Amino acid sequence: MNRFKTTLLATACLAIAAIVPAHAGQVTYNGYSVLNSQDVTLNDAKLGISERAGSGQITLNNANTPGGMIATWCIDIAHTLQGSGSFTTGGFLGGDFGNKVNALLTHVLPTLKANNDYSSALQVAIWQAEYGSDLTVSGPTGVMSQAKIYGDNVSNGTWKADPRMGVAMLAGGGNNQDQAYLTAVPEPASMAAMAAGLVGLGLVRRKRA
Repeated sequence: MNRFKTTLLATACLAIAAIVPAHAGQVTYNGYSVLNSQDVTLNDAKLGISERAGSGQITLNNANTPGGMIATWCIDIAHTLQGSGSFTTGGFLGGDFGNKVNALLTHVLPTLKANNDYSSALQVAIWQAEYGSDLTVSGPTGVMSQAKIYGDNVSNGTWKADPRMGVAMLAGGGNNQDQAYLTAVPEPASMAAMAAGLVGLGLVRRKRA
């Protein structure tokens, strides 16, 4: 294969791989809103948490992302979400907790507009999956009963994680609580295309050397 063909193949492979969402760098935002926010009370004696909080889908406004906003859910309830700031994008949530959040988001997101309690109940279910039985949450009856349904659906296996999707993390640090959002994960074929592209470019550089 001549140098031109090698370069063309490498470029094509990288172009294919470029459509895969990247999870690196910084996400900045200026303001946020909470979808159908409901006040709930959170208590965890071991962590020293005792506070009232708004629960629901958080939209980070004026973010440096396509569309200027990103819908997230907070994972860390011990910190306060800043009115504006930045997050470092990280990897995907893994393990049992990552699977639970994936299942919750996958199955509840399509229904959020059907009932004002659903957004808040989803956030409560995520907190309960994260903190376990040590966390007690009290709030509106509709929210709490719906959150229990969500948690039960995950626990009994009725709802399962979507393997095509991942729960990506935005790590705020300090007082900027961690946020998570559901997004597509790179497919193996796309990862292979990326690798082939990088190898191809490496061959070009060697021939030029």
